[in-house]
Amino acid sequence: MKQKAEQLTLSHIEDRKEILRRLARIEGQIRALQRLIQEEADCATIIQQMMAARQAVHKTFAELMARLLTRECLLTEHLSEEERQNLGHLADLIRRYL
Repeated sequence: MKQKAEQLTLSHIEDRKEILRRLARIEGQIRALQRLIQEEADCATIIQQMMAARQAVHKTFAELMARLLTRECLLTEHLSEEERQNLGHLADLIRRYL
């Protein structure tokens, strides 16, 4: 019988605040896009703003993944200091390149 996987949550208040702050900014970008379309703005402007919103979603995803990695993996007791540093480096790489 399979064990139910433990769910990961954003239990740390600062993690939640940061992700919600980013999502609120994205929400504003989407509302601005809606206005641009309603006002029949230039397609190049709409596309540019869509790409900015898309990038913001992508960066928010990367930040979420890095924070989950940091909170869930780095805080486990059985890791050596070198393993903790390597995971911290991986979290930084996710933030930068994902």
